[in-house]
Amino acid sequence: MPLMESLRRFFFGDDVFISYGRGDAHDYALALANELTRQKLSCATDMWLTRAGDELPPELRQALRRSTMLVIVGSDDAAASPSVKLEIEEFLGVRGHKPIHPIRFEDLDKPETPRTFEAASWYPLIRGIAVSVEDCKRLDSGQPSTTLITRIVNAEGFTSRNRRLRNVFGLTVCAIALVIAASAFVVQTLQRRAAVAMKQQAVAERKERRATSERLAAEAEKVAEAHPQQSLATAILAVQTFADFNDPPVAAAEQALWRALSRHGGIGLHAHTAEIRQLEISPDRRWMATLSENEALLWDLRRGCRPPIRAPCRRTSVEWR
Repeated sequence: MPLMESLRRFFFGDDVFISYGRGDAHDYALALANELTRQKLSCATDMWLTRAGDELPPELRQALRRSTMLVIVGSDDAAASPSVKLEIEEFLGVRGHKPIHPIRFEDLDKPETPRTFEAASWYPLIRGIAVSVEDCKRLDSGQPSTTLITRIVNAEGFTSRNRRLRNVFGLTVCAIALVIAASAFVVQTLQRRAAVAMKQQAVAERKERRATSERLAAEAEKVAEAHPQQSLATAILAVQTFADFNDPPVAAAEQALWRALSRHGGIGLHAHTAEIRQLEISPDRRWMATLSENEALLWDLRRGCRPPIRAPCRRTSVEWR
């Protein structure tokens, strides 16, 4: 509960509570509240919260507890007022140091005038606190001095609610910015780690495919004499193991495939100057077309694959019509 009350006071409490005697300081207190409001301070007084009775109403007590500063208009009527004493006691009953600003009125033309301020029943509660002195004429005219207003606004230990909220807002923005920056850093770090992990995984998989291709090539060579067809199939699988993933060629696999093909009486096609990307045989089984990145070759299969018909080409596929 103390924490919740402190938060309510911080965010919803008034900056200044003005305690005064109604008999002789009503106009002065109202003018003081108006001037402080112009200075962007929120003010509360008992003129808006008091109800009939000897005790302070709950609304007034709550306003006192949640106010940041107590200003006491120490007129003669306030010195004799039990309500002012109750208001001071209520304000002092809240934990934490909160500033009190008493105002004493003197007839500056007659310094020997008896002082009722120090004779007030509530004076022992604030003894030792610095007091502002105003001319009695200002009390009568209901016009607080500019010096007094400035002193209240700039009182030591006092921070207005607007300034407090701005500070909280600024700290909140900074905290959010730090959280965003930290989140971005964490995300970037995780992304970098994920990229490194993926790269390492890709390297490991490529090494594994290469090892598999070399193992299959060795198996193709091992069974070449006894089982040439099995050797050819194994050699083709060895080449596909790296070719399907665009991995660098494995020399052992390519050599195993060439040797397996030569054992089956195959004829090597060496006319292309670049990698063959596609091979298609015509429906009548006479022609074979091979396509690389820079040319297309047409082979006559009935003539034993003699030098082919060569044509520059940038097509990406071969179709028979």
